Amino acid sequence: MKNTIWARVLPTGVALANTTDQGKKKKEGSLLKAAFRIILTGSIAVILLVTAVVIFVYFFSSLRTYKRETLEAANFAVSLLDEDYLKELFAQTREVYDSIPEEERADCFSEAYIERFLPIFYKQDAYWAAWDILEAGRKETSLDAIGIFFYDEEHDRVVLVLDGDGEDNSYLPGQWIDGKSHGKPLSQRIGWLRSSPWRMDFVYGLLSGWDATNYIDIRGEDSTLIGMVYADISLNTLGREVMIFLAFYIPILLIVVIAFAHAAAHILRRQVIIPIDRLSEKAREYTARDKTEDEEVEPYFADLGLDTGNEIETLWRSLSEMEQDAGATMKRIRTMQNERARLDEDLALAANIQSGSLPHEFPAFPDKTEFSVYATMDPAKEIGGDFYDYFLMDDDHAALIVADVSGKGIPAALFMMISKTVIRSMTQSSMSPRDILLNSNIALSRVNDENMFVTVWLGILTLSTGELVYSSAGHERLGLYRGGTWQLMDGHTGIALGMCDPEEMEELTGRYEIMDEKVTLAPGDAIFQYTDGVTEAMDATEELFSEKRLLEALEAAPDVDPEKLLPFIRGRLNDYVKDAPQFDDITMLGMIYRGTTRQEDESA
Repeated sequence: MKNTIWARVLPTGVALANTTDQGKKKKEGSLLKAAFRIILTGSIAVILLVTAVVIFVYFFSSLRTYKRETLEAANFAVSLLDEDYLKELFAQTREVYDSIPEEERADCFSEAYIERFLPIFYKQDAYWAAWDILEAGRKETSLDAIGIFFYDEEHDRVVLVLDGDGEDNSYLPGQWIDGKSHGKPLSQRIGWLRSSPWRMDFVYGLLSGWDATNYIDIRGEDSTLIGMVYADISLNTLGREVMIFLAFYIPILLIVVIAFAHAAAHILRRQVIIPIDRLSEKAREYTARDKTEDEEVEPYFADLGLDTGNEIETLWRSLSEMEQDAGATMKRIRTMQNERARLDEDLALAANIQSGSLPHEFPAFPDKTEFSVYATMDPAKEIGGDFYDYFLMDDDHAALIVADVSGKGIPAALFMMISKTVIRSMTQSSMSPRDILLNSNIALSRVNDENMFVTVWLGILTLSTGELVYSSAGHERLGLYRGGTWQLMDGHTGIALGMCDPEEMEELTGRYEIMDEKVTLAPGDAIFQYTDGVTEAMDATEELFSEKRLLEALEAAPDVDPEKLLPFIRGRLNDYVKDAPQFDDITMLGMIYRGTTRQEDESA
């Protein structure tokens, strides 16, 4: 039904139709209907405004004319009267009126009140002659009514002296009209009317319709105001003229408006809607296209040829450029995706290589009953920079290593592999941990063009005696379990390998000097070594796990056996950080010294 109505209103070729392409027609119809409504509404609003202005100008110019005509007609009618008699009539009426008590004046239509004025008009040829002249003057002009009165300012009354409205409507001398009928004193009203070239009093009567009233002064010889003339002129002719004007003007304008709206809608459809619809159709096709395909496709927008010379052409060219940019961007994205896929494969392979380079078979030394060792490394990314190592140097000595390379990702992983190889190679000699680290620094400085560094903790355990000689190159403090309690060992922290030249490393003193530390373990004693990924792990508020919480976790561990201790510590760490992201590699190594048979016999 809705489409049928619009099919009657819109021009040929614009009517809405139900087709299989409902989406397209709905869009076209919606835009066209909206535009048509805007054009039609705007045109009608303009017409109404123009009509209102025309009527306003016409009405007020007509009021000026009517006011001028009333003044001329009233002056003409009054000029026919005998001036001396008119003054006498004013004086007589005023004298009688002033002599009547207010109680009697209150009813100007009573017989007693009228009898007071009988000598003025009853069988007075002069009065009726004046009355005939005033009525004749009214009839000869365009006036509907005319009368002469004086104003009782005290009571705000219009007191008639001579009324030329005809025998049926005329007031007798002395009869009065309440001046407050307009809501304000008549004196103020008359002054307000005199100040305007068009203002008059408007009165509506059921029989006469709309009348406009104007006032004229009557003055004596010394210019004293003795009375006034009221003159009514009918506005019904003006109303009829306005209605006739509107009756012809409005239909013609409506026809013009509808024709204009039709033409504008037709132009709008041809110049705007059809190009936009073509752009929309191509945009839908472009959106539905598989943009991940590698083969070249024909451009969607470039062949539209929308040379409209306006903003639509600018939009079309922008869409064409956008399509070209999008195509180039998709090619770059596909290239980056392929490169990322290859990188992911390389990272996975590197992670496997790195994981394979760390010892991960436990128990580590099944035939060695003197000690047990267990270690884990969880990288923050695919591959990490931390590493651990442990191996037997000979039948009576075992090396334990925990290290942390600066940086993340592939560079850190490569430097980690080099560092691990160098340190392991140096440890095969009979040097002390301190000398192993110093010589490793010499070897690493030769291949450290990127100025990377690695913190290392290296310990050598004598299996037969439990003596542990260890040295730290800028690494975390060692955790030692002895006598039933855990403690974090103090001593020389050293400086990380790769941070100083070999000569500068030899000259370091104090806490940054790399030194050998020694502790003798009894059966049941244990150690725990780690990287800063443990103590510097952060929760959601970015507060560190810290050495304090680590020591509390160690103390709370139910067993010092490393295969049970390390999972317990990791659990405490996970409970602390919860869902906060891991920013650093987490590496832990634990070792428990069980002693030799001879030591067990001696202790027994």
